[in-house]
Amino acid sequence: MAGPFLLNFIISFEAMRNKIVYGFIIVSILTTSCFEEDEPLQPYSGKLTTIKNHIEYYQSYYDFETDSILGYHNSDAWTLGFGCSENDLLVSTNSGSNWFVYNTQQPDFNTQLSFPQKTIWKYDKQLFFPDSLAIENWISVSGIDTTYTGNVYLIGKFIGTGYSKIFRIKILKVTNQKYVFCFRAESSSETPDTIIVQKLPEKNFVYYSFDDFSVKDLEPTKTAYDIVFGPYYDTVTQLGVNAPYLVRGVLLNSGSSASSYNTKAFEAINEADVQQMDFSSQRNFVGFSWKEVIIDQSTNSATYTIRPNYNYVIKTPEDNYFKFHFLSYTLNGENGYPSFEAERISPN
Repeated sequence: MAGPFLLNFIISFEAMRNKIVYGFIIVSILTTSCFEEDEPLQPYSGKLTTIKNHIEYYQSYYDFETDSILGYHNSDAWTLGFGCSENDLLVSTNSGSNWFVYNTQQPDFNTQLSFPQKTIWKYDKQLFFPDSLAIENWISVSGIDTTYTGNVYLIGKFIGTGYSKIFRIKILKVTNQKYVFCFRAESSSETPDTIIVQKLPEKNFVYYSFDDFSVKDLEPTKTAYDIVFGPYYDTVTQLGVNAPYLVRGVLLNSGSSASSYNTKAFEAINEADVQQMDFSSQRNFVGFSWKEVIIDQSTNSATYTIRPNYNYVIKTPEDNYFKFHFLSYTLNGENGYPSFEAERISPN
C-alpha cells in the first residue's frame, strides 16, 4: 500500500497534469512529450534490432533465434491472465493497464463494502512472480485436498485519485482444463455473470478482458518467444523512498533465464564466460534499469540515457545463449522504442 508521501505526490502531480498514474513517474524512467531523445552510440556498424511497437502501448513478444517479433497486442487488451499448464493455479493482473486488486476478505457478493479509493491496491510483483500475485490465497492445495477461500476481490482501473470500472470477482473452480469465475460491476445488484476460461496447454497464459468482456488468446506458443517488451508496475527507489511506478521494460518468458555481465565489454563476452554465470528465472531480471532519465529542473526537460555496459545473457527455451545490450530508446525522435544488439554465443 502506498504511504502518505507517495499518495500526496500522486494526488498533487495528478492535479497539476490532469493525467492518470502514468504522470507521476516522470522522475524515474518514463517518457513524456517534453523529453529529449537519447542519442544512440555512434558510430555503430553492427546489427541493430529495434522494437517498433511503442512499449508503453503494446506488449511485444521477441524471439532471439529468429530475431523477430512473433506477436504483439495492445497493452490494455487484457485484465486477467490465467496460467495454462495442467496444474496451474495462477491468476495474473494487468498492472501495465492500471488494473489493481483489493481483497475484501468477504465471501458474500452482496456484502456492503468500505474500501480505500485513494491508494494503490495490490499488483503482481514481478520480482517475486509467481509467488506474489495480487489475486492470491484464493485456493489452498494439500495433497489431493483442494480448498477455495471463496473471497470476493475487487478489481479496478486506477485513475490517479481513485478507481473506475470496479468489478467484484470470485474464482469458483480450477481444473486441469479450465478456470471458472464469476463477476459483476461494483455498482450493480444483478446476478453475477459466470465465465469459463479454457486452458490452452501450448500457451503460458490465456486472458480475459473487462473492457469488452471476452476471453482472449493473445500470446505466441510458450516455447516460441524469449522475452516480452511492455508496461508493468514495479518498485522504484527515488529520493530514498521505495514506491510503485509504471515502468516500460522487459520481462522473461517462463522458459527463459538470464544473467548479466557488466564488467566486460560486450564484444568480449564468450562461451567461457557463460559457463561461469549464474542464471535466474526472475521475471523482471532484465527489467528497466538498462535506461535512466536525467532531469533538468531548470528547463523542465529530461533526457534518456542508455547504459550500454549493462550486458545481458539470455538462455532461451531452446537452450541457446544470446548476449545483448541496449543502444537506444528512440525511433524517429520519439521515446519508447528500444534498440539493442544481440549475438548468439557459440561453443568454443
